[in-house]
Amino acid sequence: MGSASSTERRSSCHSSAGSGHAESTRSAEALSPGLRPIFDGMVPKLGLRRGDRVLDAGCGSGAISVALAHHGISVLGIDLNFEKIDEAKRAAEFAGVQDRTWFLLGDLRTVITEDDFLDAIVFVAARSQAPDIESCLREFHRVLKPGGRLAVFDEFETGPADPEEHSHDLEADGAEWLDSAAAMNSNLELFKYTVEDAGFVDVDTKDLSGGTFPLGHISHAVSTFSDALGRTFRYTEPFRNVGTNPVGRITRHRSKDKPLLIIATKPAAEKVKN
Repeated sequence: MGSASSTERRSSCHSSAGSGHAESTRSAEALSPGLRPIFDGMVPKLGLRRGDRVLDAGCGSGAISVALAHHGISVLGIDLNFEKIDEAKRAAEFAGVQDRTWFLLGDLRTVITEDDFLDAIVFVAARSQAPDIESCLREFHRVLKPGGRLAVFDEFETGPADPEEHSHDLEADGAEWLDSAAAMNSNLELFKYTVEDAGFVDVDTKDLSGGTFPLGHISHAVSTFSDALGRTFRYTEPFRNVGTNPVGRITRHRSKDKPLLIIATKPAAEKVKN
C-alpha cells in the first residue's frame, strides 16, 4: 500500500469518513454520547482513507473499532481484558463489520505486526493498560508507517508536575494506590515529552470535551486494572464494585485535570537521493 501526502490523507478522510449519511448514522449509533465528540474530533486529524489499517490500543468493548470499521477502515483491537475482547467481537459481528475487525488479548508493549505496518493508532482512556508507557509508545512508533499518526485521548494534569502526587506506597489504601498507578504519566507536559522521546513529532493538543469524560471508558480502565491487580496481589476488595453500570459522562475530579486529545506523527521517511 503506497503512502499518501498529508493533504491527500486529509482530503480522503473528509470524503471517505463522511461519505454516506447511512454509514455515518451507523457509526454514530455504535458510540456512546461520551465517545461521539471524541471520535468526531479525532478522526479528521488522523487523515484516514478507506482500507487504511488502524490499531485501537486498549479497545475495550470495541465501540471505536466498530465505528472506524463502518468507514471502511481495517481495525486491530488489543486489550488486556478477555471479557472485553469477547464483547468487542460480538459488537463487530452484530454491526456487520467482523470482516474488517480483529480483536486480540495482548500487551501493548508487543504489538503483533511488522514494522511500518499501520496508518494510525488510537489510544482512548487506556493508560491503565500501559503502566510502562515509554515502552508502549516506542512500540507504537515501530508499527506505524512513516507519516502515520497517533491519537491519544485521556485526562491530563495541565499544571506543574508533582512527583509526590504519584508516589504512594503499595501498602497504603488500595483505592489510593489504584488511583496513583492509573495516573502515571498523567501530567501533560511530561507525557508530551515522553511521546517526543519515543520518536514522534508535531505533537498537538486540543481540549475536545469541555471538561467531561466518557464514564464507560473510565469504568473499563479501572475494572481492567483492578482485575490485573487482583490476579497479581489477590487484593481486589476495595474495587469490587468499581466499573459497574457505566452510564453517561462524569466531570473531571481535579481542577488541574482536563480531558485532552493529543495527536502526534511518526516522521515521514527521508527521500533517497539519486
